[in-house]
Amino acid sequence: KQVTHQSLAAMVVLPNRMLYKMDLASSYLDTYHAPLGIARITLVEGRGFVPEKRSLRGVDIPDVYCLTTVGYSDVWRTSTIKNSLTPQWNECADFLFTDHQQIIKIQAWDEDTGTLDADDFLGDSKISVGELLLRGRSMETQLYVDEQESGAYVTLGCELSEWTSDLTSFQRSPDEHKTLCGLMTIIVTRAFNIPVELVKAASYVKVTYGENVFFTSQVDHYPGIDAINPQYDCAFHIPLTPKLANGTDDVVFSLYNNQDLLGTMNVTKESITSAPENTITERRPIGEGGASLEFRVSLQGLKEKVSRVTLPAVPSMEVDRSLPPMKPEEEEVPSEPKPIGTVRVTAVRGRGFKVQKRFMKKDDIPDLYCNVKFDSEDYIWRTSTIRNSTTPEWNESADFALLNHDQIIDLDLFDEDRRKSLVGDEKMGNVTISVGELLLAGGEAEIEVKKGKSSGAFVTLRCDVVEPAPYS
Repeated sequence: KQVTHQSLAAMVVLPNRMLYKMDLASSYLDTYHAPLGIARITLVEGRGFVPEKRSLRGVDIPDVYCLTTVGYSDVWRTSTIKNSLTPQWNECADFLFTDHQQIIKIQAWDEDTGTLDADDFLGDSKISVGELLLRGRSMETQLYVDEQESGAYVTLGCELSEWTSDLTSFQRSPDEHKTLCGLMTIIVTRAFNIPVELVKAASYVKVTYGENVFFTSQVDHYPGIDAINPQYDCAFHIPLTPKLANGTDDVVFSLYNNQDLLGTMNVTKESITSAPENTITERRPIGEGGASLEFRVSLQGLKEKVSRVTLPAVPSMEVDRSLPPMKPEEEEVPSEPKPIGTVRVTAVRGRGFKVQKRFMKKDDIPDLYCNVKFDSEDYIWRTSTIRNSTTPEWNESADFALLNHDQIIDLDLFDEDRRKSLVGDEKMGNVTISVGELLLAGGEAEIEVKKGKSSGAFVTLRCDVVEPAPYS
């Protein structure tokens, strides 16, 4: 089961995508979706952990560490903070960033050093990169155990850095900078004239760069498949540390048919960096039998200007993927992007909210209103309050500047406290969706309200582009 899950995740969990070619004449190079950049995730601190009472051994204060993934990625482990209910990590790691919907998953564990004593699970939490950016690039998230609130929290932050054809970031000192500084992308599209009998054709390509080894899928003879001119359509990404970026290894392509090596071909690092935009897209002969291979190899650096989050200074750490923070930069802030239009967000209605039963008191029917935040804007739009209703109808709208379809609509739902007690308004849950997702759903969607787990309540949102930007 685990092997099947990992195999599927390697194909369809962001940053991975599985494309199905509906037009055989289309080129994979035209449909390939490149990563957008690097997301630097910082685990800052935790709170709310509780000591474990053990018979005959007193109280065990947890030794807390966290495991973090971003979509389908390597697991990053923080250091272990011994004997602390409020651990401070201030550690970070870099991950490939392809979409705002990539899920950051955090697990907290209590490390146990006994031979027969396994580490204890303290809870986990999931949040999308887009939601973290929406919250000001830094937020505290609660941990859950079996979908139940644990009372423990972890604070994390996020910085983004985009790719550039400028390879200046490769010049960072390997001794001083353990962060990622760029990306190598290798795409193998197809081969031609495989020198074997058609019925014996079963070819694939092995790609090697330093210690990194990748394989395309194997293309066998089958009715409707041109196994002599096979299409592989595979992309491989190699995140580059300064040490790897400044290496001199060649990219080596090896063409195989079953276990038989048909030929190899080298692409030198120098030829890539001297090519326009540091990109080579070619069809080259491979081997002595007349075969050729179509491929692309490219190098990208990282822009020095990043989307920042204000966090404490982050020291380096001795873990598998230790990644200290970028040094503060005094460069000017990039100019704000121009709106492409105006989007009207409408809170339409809700349903499924519950009446709270009270002992010896009148049942509490909720008085519901919405607080809506649009992407990174500071302004929070509040709807009116619908009194005594489990099926509120708002039909109220607000307009916002539209910069791109990835902007996120973030709605918090509250039950208003009319008595103005010290408890205050009760948060009923949250709804998050991007403008693009809402438009793709036809402009209106009913979304389940989340509060740690499924709530059974729903809110309907509508989105209309009411004023497209004029052509410049």
